[in-house]
Amino acid sequence: MNGIADQGELFGLVLQRRHHFRLRVNDLIRLQGRLGLIIRVSECSAVVLVNRRLRQFKTRFDKPVRIQPSPITYRISPNSETEILNRKARRKQQTTKQKGGHMKTYEGSRQGYAVIVTVNGRPLNPRLDLYNHSPTGFEWGYCGSGPAQLALAILADHLADDREALNLYQRFKWAVVVGLPRRRWILTSLIIDQILQNIRNQEAEGVIA
Repeated sequence: MNGIADQGELFGLVLQRRHHFRLRVNDLIRLQGRLGLIIRVSECSAVVLVNRRLRQFKTRFDKPVRIQPSPITYRISPNSETEILNRKARRKQQTTKQKGGHMKTYEGSRQGYAVIVTVNGRPLNPRLDLYNHSPTGFEWGYCGSGPAQLALAILADHLADDREALNLYQRFKWAVVVGLPRRRWILTSLIIDQILQNIRNQEAEGVIA
């Protein structure tokens, strides 16, 4: 079997059969102060997908412009001691459940040609009323209309604030949705909160071109 394909595709829950490295596919890490998603692990390196900072500037007509550059990749040691956020989130999630807290789980999978996305086991509302990017349904793993619709739907449900979801979903798409595994993935409320906090922190820094 293909060593990479055999690696689990659950976001935050991965089984590796051939090698035992500290980092695993779909781990969410912090690299140089930014969020990174591990997309491949081998004996030589772990490949990290990292979203770049939002660029903000004004045109000659004093019109504000915000540009979200496409993610870039880095190679680091598969046994790097970098902070692994999703495993901390799982421990916190277990504590929250023990205390009776409410936790949402978003899951995407493919069944033949069908794309299924649920929140706590029920179909996720695409929220076409907010913005109709993709009337044909959700997608992920690349930059396009389907991933944009998925990012918007997840944030609208998670935040329960349509205005905030519209403000953040494109950056959330670049930070997370473009790098989700093709066959199956899982995102929890805690992981989404961590990603959004990182996005807000970067926006507050105001990287000016």
